[in-house]
Amino acid sequence: NAPQLGTLYDNEPIVIPMIRIKRQETGGDDDRGLAVLEQILRKRLDLERIFDGSETWLLACRESGGSIRDLLRIVIQATLKRKGERLARQDMEAGLVTIVNTYDRLSWGPFLGIFEAVSREHQFPDEVDVTLKRQALHNLFVLEYQNDVSWFDLHPFVRRARAVKKALAAGGSSAG
Repeated sequence: NAPQLGTLYDNEPIVIPMIRIKRQETGGDDDRGLAVLEQILRKRLDLERIFDGSETWLLACRESGGSIRDLLRIVIQATLKRKGERLARQDMEAGLVTIVNTYDRLSWGPFLGIFEAVSREHQFPDEVDVTLKRQALHNLFVLEYQNDVSWFDLHPFVRRARAVKKALAAGGSSAG
């Protein structure tokens, strides 16, 4: 229980949010966050030698949801799918399909209403079951961003899952 942690330890718990890669208000790119992820990749890889262009590594950055671990997962999977000398968009997409296939095997039923609300409002619904909220955050189905205020969004992997895509389309959500 997060509220109790502050009484058990000397300080309040530190929440490590995702790197913001899109703007809550518009859904457009957050250039500063994307630049941070690019720098993280740059420290590990020679981007110009490995990727066919900046749009390819920026796709990986966007689809990571701001999670460094998932950014590296995407690049690794794309590398395993690579067709040419350098990573291209189709390699990224093939790597993403491999990752999202795992998400397609999950049963999303109890989460779909939550996902629709989070996609639309960038907050959990007030009446959300606390256990489901914890599971969604713990499993990184929903990512938390903290700047001046805390807000939430679906992980791009979850957004690509067939059942979730279908539910969001049926719910009339254009977020994403």
